Amino acid sequence: MVVKKTDVIFCGLPRKPDMFKKSIKDLIDLQKKGLVNKIIFSTWKNQVEKVRGLDDFLKKNKITVIKSIQPKKEVPGHIWHQMKAYENGLKKAGKNTYILKTRTDLYFNKNFLKKLLSEKEKILKIKRNLRGGNVFKEKVWVPYFELTRPFFMSDECFLVSGADAKKLLNYNKIYYTKYAIGPGICHLMRLIEPFRKKYPKEIDAYLSKFNDDRPGKSYFYKNWRKTYLFLKKFMFIRKLSEKQRFYVLRKRLRNLEFVKYLGLYYAALYSQFHIELPKNGIVFREWFVQKKELDPRHAENNYSEKKVGEESGGQIFVYNLKFINNLVEGKVKKTPISENIRNSIVKYLK
Repeated sequence: MVVKKTDVIFCGLPRKPDMFKKSIKDLIDLQKKGLVNKIIFSTWKNQVEKVRGLDDFLKKNKITVIKSIQPKKEVPGHIWHQMKAYENGLKKAGKNTYILKTRTDLYFNKNFLKKLLSEKEKILKIKRNLRGGNVFKEKVWVPYFELTRPFFMSDECFLVSGADAKKLLNYNKIYYTKYAIGPGICHLMRLIEPFRKKYPKEIDAYLSKFNDDRPGKSYFYKNWRKTYLFLKKFMFIRKLSEKQRFYVLRKRLRNLEFVKYLGLYYAALYSQFHIELPKNGIVFREWFVQKKELDPRHAENNYSEKKVGEESGGQIFVYNLKFINNLVEGKVKKTPISENIRNSIVKYLK
């Protein structure tokens, strides 16, 4: 069987040049094996030239380089830059290919990357549809998701079919204005928007009522961001914030409206996403190292501080779909909470 090729788009600044070059060399090997089509670097003007020898390296290896004018900072953070770099990269991508979006300071284990690209048509095939209609034509691969915050998922890298690639562009300012998401907005707004278009009633209600899992945090982040980032450095502040988060979460898990939106999220994960990150599969930040496993059979054990990684900011990051699959398939111990979540999930699945 002929495997469709993948265009790889590196987005942003040329951080960690040695790692970037190593990634490119691996991709060139995969090009020779017929798995990779174009290698694209979408960055900003005058950035490549700041790294000695990088321009010559990129030319020698026939990398498509896009040097654009940096967008105006419409919102806090750099999400506009991330979106624009990705959008510019897509313009140079081939037709009828898959798109792997990544960064220059992120490195894929070569064997994992080869497996991902060679098996993508199999692992990204949708096996069970959403009742309200699928958002994507094929599943999207991301390395992790957050268990308790709907559509808070990895956007550092992802693999998507070319037919769905533009759906992961989002310049909608409501996430900063109307909903004031706060920390983690970059992880949320890229992947929540296509579902908001399909399920506007549920997503808007969730964002209006349950977006802030630590009351006041999003407002504080938006209006006093520098102070927030300074205070976040202190362990006792982080632990206090974490305790508040799980106090709120325990109450929410008894709230059937919140569970309804969690069910939509889990149904989307089950139907529309492939989550996989093996040990040492990717070198990036601390939260790319899986240190806590979910209990695949007991739901209550997973909504706990004990499942929080050391450097995850109080988040429960999950690197596979074992628990979600078991929930959907009725393989989790029946409790009021697990049954409420499962009933909410299956309502959104065909």
